Amino acid sequence: HKIICICEEMKKELINFFPDLENKVEVVYNLIDFKGIKEMSTKKNDLLEEEKKLLKEEYMLMVSRYDMEQKDFITLINAYKIYDNILGEKSIKLYLLGEGPDREKLKNIISKNKLENKILLLGAKKNPYVWMNSSKFMIHSSKCEGFGLVLLEGLSLGKIIIASNCKIAPKEILDNGKYGILFQVGDEKELATKMLEISEKNSLLKAKLEKIIKLELEDYLKKFNDKLIIKKIENILLS
Repeated sequence: HKIICICEEMKKELINFFPDLENKVEVVYNLIDFKGIKEMSTKKNDLLEEEKKLLKEEYMLMVSRYDMEQKDFITLINAYKIYDNILGEKSIKLYLLGEGPDREKLKNIISKNKLENKILLLGAKKNPYVWMNSSKFMIHSSKCEGFGLVLLEGLSLGKIIIASNCKIAPKEILDNGKYGILFQVGDEKELATKMLEISEKNSLLKAKLEKIIKLELEDYLKKFNDKLIIKKIENILLS
């Protein structure tokens, strides 16, 4: 009776392929527990001493499955190498949180580029939110996504996010770049440029985003409120 899409862009694509289904298609965002995320983001009691040390360092963060193709780690690593070559000792580290089938491939590419001390594979964490909260900014380099829930999680913690403008949802979550930075899929030079720009002490782009996040983010996130989403599901089931 109904077809549920997880974002507006997915709905548009589906209708484009199957125009006769237009009246059956609804958008329901994934549920997200903003309150729980904020609570978890400050909990450090369960961390190992080594993890606490890592948290104190300055770092950028990507939270993702270790999937070389879909998550496009090649572009991320190449961009980071450009960034690191320019800043040298002033560059901050890149932490990769997650797990997946391409861990060894990822490890070998990092080693081949002699970045073992700069790009750290931290594996999966029960509480990724404390790592998000302590990061300077977050990166998402995917070639394609479903909803991209991690972007919304990072955004809810007030993080600046640099994300590829891939299908389906990053552009929608970041409101066409108003609440984050979008770069073209696979463009390592553009990604490196954004990394450098956000890292500048007097970055105008960073200051602009921080101001928007501080003043407007709370109202913007209301569209993803779990009560609204549950109500929409109930209405669909009762229609």
